[in-house]
Amino acid sequence: MQETTGAKRQIRRGAGIVMMLCLAALAWLAGDYVVHRPYFSIRTIEIVGETDFIDCPALEKSLWEGLRGNYFTADIDALRGVAEAVPWVSRASVERVWPDALRVTIVRRRAAALWGGTRLLSDRGEIFAPKEVKASEAQKLPRFSGPDPMAPQVVEMFGVLEPLARRLGADVEELSVTDRGAWSMKIEGGSVPETRIILGRETHDSSAGSRFALVVAHYGEVARMMGGPPAQIDARYVNAFAATMPDPAKIAAHEQKQAAAEAQAAQPKDAGKADGPAV
Repeated sequence: MQETTGAKRQIRRGAGIVMMLCLAALAWLAGDYVVHRPYFSIRTIEIVGETDFIDCPALEKSLWEGLRGNYFTADIDALRGVAEAVPWVSRASVERVWPDALRVTIVRRRAAALWGGTRLLSDRGEIFAPKEVKASEAQKLPRFSGPDPMAPQVVEMFGVLEPLARRLGADVEELSVTDRGAWSMKIEGGSVPETRIILGRETHDSSAGSRFALVVAHYGEVARMMGGPPAQIDARYVNAFAATMPDPAKIAAHEQKQAAAEAQAAQPKDAGKADGPAV
C-alpha cells in the first residue's frame, strides 16, 4: 500500500514537472512570436554626438545595410562595429529607443598630425585614412613620420616638445623618428625661421626632451652671438649643442610668410562654415 502511494506521488510530481516545462515552452514560443512581429521593426536610426566630420547619410546607409532583426533582436555589437569602421569615428555606442528606433552616439577621432604625408594620426596615436582631407585642414596640422608601431610614441614626444617650442614663439612643424629611435624635428614661428633640430636617440644620460629644453634655454643667446637665428641645430650631445650659421634665404622666406599671415589675419573672416574632411 505504501509503495502504491509513493508511486502515485512520483507520477503526480513528474506530471507537474512536465506541465511546467510545457507552459515554459509555450511562453517562450509566444514571446518569440511576439518579438518577431513586424510592428517591432526598426523604423528610425538616429546618429548623434560628434558628427561634424562624419558623412552621416553614408553612415546611416551602412547601418541600415548592417541591420539584422528588429527592436529586440538587432545585433547592437555588430552595428557598433559598422559605425567604428568609419575612419573618423573613434568610438561609437548603440542603444535601443522605444518603440522602434536605434540611437548611435559618435565620438570622433581628433587629428593630431599628418602621418607619412598621406594618412592622419589621432591624438591617441591611432593611424587612420579618411577618403579625403580638406587642404585647409591639412595645412594646420604638423607632419609626423616614423614606423607605424611607434606612432603613439611620436604623439607622446610631441606633447613634450611642443610646449618647449612655444617658449620661443614657435611650433613643431615636423617630427620624425627612425626605426632605431633617433628623433629630429623642424620648428618655425615668431622670430624663428624654419629650423631643423637633430635630437638623436633617448639615452640613460639624456632624453630628447631635455636636449631640446637646453636648446630653448640658450637659443636667444646663440642667435645674438651668430648675428641671426641658426639654420640648423645638432643637439645630440649632453649639456651642449652645435649650431650652423644663419641662412639669409630661410630668414627672408620666413619674414615673407609672417607678413602674408598677418595680412590674411587682418582680412574679414568668411561668414560661411568651412567643410570638414569627408568620411
